[in-house]
Amino acid sequence: MKTARADTKKRVVLPGAKPGDVFDVQRDGEERYVLVRLHRPIEKPAMNRKDCLEAIGRSPLCPTLSWNELRRLTREP
Repeated sequence: MKTARADTKKRVVLPGAKPGDVFDVQRDGEERYVLVRLHRPIEKPAMNRKDCLEAIGRSPLCPTLSWNELRRLTREP
């Protein structure tokens, strides 16, 4: 049976854990903790420039009217 000691920041090193692993910590009584490894979330790759510009173009916050059309609709004749 392996033992581990918490440091001053209450951290414990788990021998089989990898960086980025996610655990559910459950308290089972006064002096017992149960760690359950959760599935690692799938990371989406970063958007490239082309995908980013396409997303901006599809955004409902981007105006679709030209400046002249907007001026014609909002100004009194």
